[in-house]
Amino acid sequence: MDSLKLVGDVISIDNSNKKYAVICGKEAGNLQLYIIAPVDSSDDYKFKIIEARRASDGGFETRLYNKGDEQKIIEESAHEIMLSLQIIPVISKVRSLVKKTGGVNRAFNDYVSRGIAFYEKDEYKPAIENFQAALSLNPNEKVLEEFTWILTEEYSYLSAVREVRKKAEAMGIKLEDVDKTIAEYTEALKHNPNDASAKSNLASAYYIRGLNFVSKGDHDRAIADFSDAIKFEPDNFLALHNRGLAYFKRCDFDKAVADYEELLRFIPNNNDNATKKLLAKVYMECGLAHDLKGDHARAIQYLEKVLEFNPDDGNAREFLESAKARMAKH
Repeated sequence: MDSLKLVGDVISIDNSNKKYAVICGKEAGNLQLYIIAPVDSSDDYKFKIIEARRASDGGFETRLYNKGDEQKIIEESAHEIMLSLQIIPVISKVRSLVKKTGGVNRAFNDYVSRGIAFYEKDEYKPAIENFQAALSLNPNEKVLEEFTWILTEEYSYLSAVREVRKKAEAMGIKLEDVDKTIAEYTEALKHNPNDASAKSNLASAYYIRGLNFVSKGDHDRAIADFSDAIKFEPDNFLALHNRGLAYFKRCDFDKAVADYEELLRFIPNNNDNATKKLLAKVYMECGLAHDLKGDHARAIQYLEKVLEFNPDDGNAREFLESAKARMAKH
């Protein structure tokens, strides 16, 4: 591979099918991440750098994508590669923690060794559990603490992606085809604007894509998709709820509160456990949003409602006492 330097440089690489590629490799002592695109010429091996990033250390990795998939590269591959940029510098340090000693240190080593073995098999949950057990024996191991945090974040991300895929399948939508589904039903509505089935299917597709954006932390695009879902299906309370959550995560508490309060008008005041659980959840989220935007009195009202539905909710009780203390200071 030619020496890579700047965005815009043209390089040569053995990739004659002219696909986009993401390349991770060492350059001048630093780990470089490059996204390259085929140059439109007779030379099948010429590629142009369209994005470059750096990290402190690492290995080498290449992934290929079809021409035209620039957005897919950035949205999908970049997550995995940027994760590897976090993990690579740390994992070797974690392995070096394992030493042949006895007593408490032996138990620590056993947990770390098992955690590494699970991590290498991509079994993040038991890996995290073993690393947490090791940290309970030696909480001052900052390297292990950092690695455990990275894995925990990644496990949460993967769990969210799995949940989105599961919900998509339940709605009869393939996550990989969601953009195509949106385009097809949008076109159908141009020919028949009153097609209720097309509107419902389009709302479902926007909802699924919104969840997918949430799983990637892209709350702005998630909000846009949830809003489109609501436009085509105004009583889609799932989209409304998740838009409120996305606003909350973006710290736009006024809009989060507006969505939560609208959502409460959708939920029937039934006495079954499922409805009570949902109401408690929404009241909690709305109470926290009010508290964070400084309306402690309203926060108290909503948090007290949580305890009406679930008197044993220790978190709600704790948040309630905190809100009361903050209101007393003003």
